[in-house]
Amino acid sequence: MTTPRARSSRPARLRTATRVAAVALVASLVLVASPALADVPTGWPDPPDVPTFEALTIYLFAPLALFVLIALLTVVPSWARGERTGSGTPEDQWFGGRRGGPDELEAGSPERTSGGASGSW
Repeated sequence: MTTPRARSSRPARLRTATRVAAVALVASLVLVASPALADVPTGWPDPPDVPTFEALTIYLFAPLALFVLIALLTVVPSWARGERTGSGTPEDQWFGGRRGGPDELEAGSPERTSGGASGSW
């Protein structure tokens, strides 16, 4: 049987273990990534500079093209069916709430005076 003190220390131990694991994970990732900061070894030729247009193509234009392609692949089927795409709510669907607003309720109804709450104590 566990004592109340033992039960309350479990979450604290878990939090401490989680923090230690997070610090260890970050430290190990930094140590693993450190060879990426190294210079070119002696005896190896220096890598050629990447042209600006090629870098823009790889890092900017290619992701944008993929974004546009994915967007078109999601919208074109609805266009092919003749559906309109827009942010308006279709008129044939009801998403809850009153259509006419508060004037729709009768003047003396209990819903009007209590704000829609019908509970009693």
